[in-house]
Amino acid sequence: MAKGGVYDHILGGFFRYSTDERWIVPHFEKMLYDNAELLHLYSLAYQVIPKELYQRCVKGIIEYYKKEASDPEGGFYTSQDADVGLLDEGGYYTFSLKELEKILSLEEFKIALLYFGVKERGQMHHEPSKNVLYINMDEDKVSKKIGIPIDEVKKIIESVKKKLLIYREENREKPFIDKTFYTNWNGLMLEAMSTYYKVFSDAWAKEFSLKTAKRLLNTLYKNGELYHKEGIKGGSEDYLFLARGLIALFEITQEKKWLDISLELVEKAIQKFWDEKEGGFFDTDEEGEGLLKLKKKSIADSPIQSVNGSSPYLLLLLGNITSKTEYIDFAKRNLETFAKYVEDLPTASASYLISLYAFLKGIFKVETRDFFEKMLRNFRPFKFVLHKDIDGIVVCEGNTCKRYEEWDNNLLAT
Repeated sequence: MAKGGVYDHILGGFFRYSTDERWIVPHFEKMLYDNAELLHLYSLAYQVIPKELYQRCVKGIIEYYKKEASDPEGGFYTSQDADVGLLDEGGYYTFSLKELEKILSLEEFKIALLYFGVKERGQMHHEPSKNVLYINMDEDKVSKKIGIPIDEVKKIIESVKKKLLIYREENREKPFIDKTFYTNWNGLMLEAMSTYYKVFSDAWAKEFSLKTAKRLLNTLYKNGELYHKEGIKGGSEDYLFLARGLIALFEITQEKKWLDISLELVEKAIQKFWDEKEGGFFDTDEEGEGLLKLKKKSIADSPIQSVNGSSPYLLLLLGNITSKTEYIDFAKRNLETFAKYVEDLPTASASYLISLYAFLKGIFKVETRDFFEKMLRNFRPFKFVLHKDIDGIVVCEGNTCKRYEEWDNNLLAT
């Protein structure tokens, strides 16, 4: 995916999905929920395996949202269209051989053809001259093939990208951006931004996340009611995904108000959506509009992680870092409710399997003062760091806690 045309190699960000098995030709719409979950994923991937490719993906997603898809006052926009008219699918993003020849220097042109795999006949059936840009040949292979040092090849590729970005911005009509704020998707992005901050220490991510959280709560949380968007009452996704975003924001800022509001949203979600008889969260509450008001309890991750797959992890986390241990019971009940379904169809919900593994493994709670930033930066599954005025580090895994006076590289062993 990171090398394919499903990623925008000129600016950054992922398109909605691929139309072929090689991930080359996408549907060119960009969605907030995709990019939020992929920002989270690639940040973690880089934390574990620091490949330049993963970093480039992460930085590209951030650059796209900085430049195009967020409001300066806070908040992330819903989506950007794939086209600007009939038969224009991908027209903004694709290039012909002749266009590249006109835009680039001779040296840039030669390298771009190798790197992006551009040919006279491209992949777009409705406009065969247009090529989807994807990584056809890695920088090191390009370097060996043409006999130019790899650092020079990388500089030239960056120059190519800048020129192509300027060209498309100045010469093409930009696809429409839907500037609606959806609470649930912004919640996912808040969580992803916090993960990104923990890995890359980008101060902008923390500052913009704070702006976003304040704006969402000021405009979409009114009189104790959370809204999905202006005028539409929120469902369980809105309450629980925003709660996840706020608990993630609490971890990187240690501002207690974000923890308090996260707990408040979870309490309201339990009151509104929890099924007392069989367990699990309904998507909507009893109140509704229209002739057909069907409540359901989703577990399948389609197209994003499900509430009932992911919420047990949130409940476990809150139960372990606060005194509200009853949340752990809710998490257990939620997992039990869908156990048979996932046993029969395990690929339906990766989010459930992650929550289940967290339940079996235990939350890895860390309390420290002197090593707070270092503990944020290091990878360990199911880790949550609290800034406490104590000497050394206290690590709790489940009900077992241990104090370390100094940093120990075995602390994060899994």
